[in-house]
Amino acid sequence: MNIGNRLNYLQQTKNCIAPDFQHGPILEKEWEAILQGQLPLSGEQAAYLAEQWNLPVDYLVDYDATDIAIHRELQRIQHELLTNDDKAKQRLVQLGGTYAIPSIMQETIFKLLQAVNYYKINQPKDAEEIEEGYLSFMLPGFNVLKEIGVFQKALFYYYGFKYYYEGEKEESFSYFERILEKTQDTEEVISLMQNLSLIAKDSKEYDCAINYMNRLETFSSEHGSNRGLAIAWNYLGVLYLLKKNYPTAIQYFEKMKTLELNPLMQSRMYHNLGVLYGEKQYYHEAIKMFSKSKKVKESNQMTEDLFLSYHALARNYFLTGQPAEAKHYLTFAQQTAANEDERSLAKMAEAEMIKASYPKAAIDLYVQAVNYYEKVQFIGELDDLYPTLIRLFEQVGDPAMALEFRQRYQSLHVDKDESKHA
Repeated sequence: MNIGNRLNYLQQTKNCIAPDFQHGPILEKEWEAILQGQLPLSGEQAAYLAEQWNLPVDYLVDYDATDIAIHRELQRIQHELLTNDDKAKQRLVQLGGTYAIPSIMQETIFKLLQAVNYYKINQPKDAEEIEEGYLSFMLPGFNVLKEIGVFQKALFYYYGFKYYYEGEKEESFSYFERILEKTQDTEEVISLMQNLSLIAKDSKEYDCAINYMNRLETFSSEHGSNRGLAIAWNYLGVLYLLKKNYPTAIQYFEKMKTLELNPLMQSRMYHNLGVLYGEKQYYHEAIKMFSKSKKVKESNQMTEDLFLSYHALARNYFLTGQPAEAKHYLTFAQQTAANEDERSLAKMAEAEMIKASYPKAAIDLYVQAVNYYEKVQFIGELDDLYPTLIRLFEQVGDPAMALEFRQRYQSLHVDKDESKHA
């Protein structure tokens, strides 16, 4: 590994000043060569810099070594991130001490996994700090094809989430595919197929998403994975719901009842049945299902998923002409929205409720949601939002803005067609 990358990183981000060329053990020309990766640091030079910069000496000596204990811990973190295990967050904290990982390779893997975690929990600014403050110095020095498998998987996983967050769904898809090719772990395969199906679903490529879930169903049956079957049947139910094939969707949700579901999957089954009933305009039945889902979440302290229940109940109470209950749950949804995606959903729900009486206020809320969905390129949401805004701008007598959103809508469909034929 190139110690020059680490020294450049330390100088530019940690305010480590250049060595004293006249009185120290490093000559100026040597220093230039070291920074360019053309010379290694000697033990004496490393000890000198460690003292000058107040660093552990092994951080400058053991930069090319592999610590087996750290290697295994990184493998555990990577696996837990891939399989949505909360232990990953604890391990990241425990391993994340300042200068705690001497190996450049292992430290870079750690930073990649740290960035993945931030993207997963919707904290992109923290991920960007890692990218700008560390990865920008380290990644250019790596030839990914020559690096070890754990590094390749970490890098592909990082790019998969980074591109997904940035709305580059095709790029994201390709990186998750590459990880899938590299793993034999049953739980990782399940999670990766789930991610690939989700990306396809977000792009409204429902048949592609169904293909992955059919593969997951077969894989899970062959490997005896209850979790995999629950995920596959849940996703297949959702995907057929989106295709408005309601009988098939119900079949998959009913199949889920034959499994021993954990509280998370049980709550999702009820929630998705609520969505299905809502699509069929059986709003009272939908409310019953959403209420069951909420009860499962509350009784199991699943606070992270409660937003979706509150949001769904708010919308369905509104659609049944119960404004007090709708406002009650909308307030809960607004209070529990934990990220920009959830806040945008809450804004759209509020806009839906007020657009008949206050169309201009509704427009403002819808535009805020559009700004977010355009940033992350959530095609499905934009496909619904643009026509809504066109109608509202026409209603309030603003043909110029109606035209602008009509052009955006047309451009969206041109881009989708070009993407399909690329």
